[in-house]
Amino acid sequence: VKNNSPVMAQCSILQSVMRLEGWDLHIRPTEFLLKPRDSIDLEMSYAPSNRMLPFTEDLKIEVAGITRTLMVVNGSAVGVELKLDSDMVFFGAVVAHSRTVRRVQLENVGDIGTKWRWNADGFGPEFSVSPAEGFLNPHDETTIEIFFHPSHVNDDLRRDNIALFVEGADPLFLTVTGICVSQEPKEETITFTTPVRVPVTQQIPAIKNTSDATWTLIPVIDNEFWSGPPTLEILPGQEVACELTYRP
Repeated sequence: VKNNSPVMAQCSILQSVMRLEGWDLHIRPTEFLLKPRDSIDLEMSYAPSNRMLPFTEDLKIEVAGITRTLMVVNGSAVGVELKLDSDMVFFGAVVAHSRTVRRVQLENVGDIGTKWRWNADGFGPEFSVSPAEGFLNPHDETTIEIFFHPSHVNDDLRRDNIALFVEGADPLFLTVTGICVSQEPKEETITFTTPVRVPVTQQIPAIKNTSDATWTLIPVIDNEFWSGPPTLEILPGQEVACELTYRP
């Protein structure tokens, strides 16, 4: 700011500065005395604490009771912000050695695309996640699948505050819980008859999915002479028979 007049000038920008501080914009000094032909530099700092829409404000200066516009200030603040639609996933009761899945939505509600990454080790042996990392554009979203695949009976399996690291922002946290129960075997006998080294295959009774979610079952066969499929996927309301092969 320069005083081009031949007289002293008492200057104040205090009123404008107080208004601009509402936009996290700070200017110093706010009041100053300029000698004839003298000048002073104004120090302006912008330190937004949150995302901010574009704004325009006049910086007015008051000299000898007269107010004029000194300059026009424009600004905006962009930021990274991801959001999970839930910070807790509860699986309920799941049979040991089976697997079920729940889904959560990850949304970029910020202004900048960013990378994200789960702390995959935080899910432990009972839970897992897919995908474990990725990139999300502004105003886009992606589906995260959380899997529960317990192997031992336990009425309280949980992993608290699993971190989702976001580049350029604070991490998010997710807690997952579930219950692992045993499945009572059906009292049915299937008889296999075949010559040595000649395999024979039979179907065990069909398993019906009475729920509204897809089942992914993992058959457990504890004998070297029998074999079967590694998994069975049963759609809601459907039933699937499992083929069991005996190879003596």
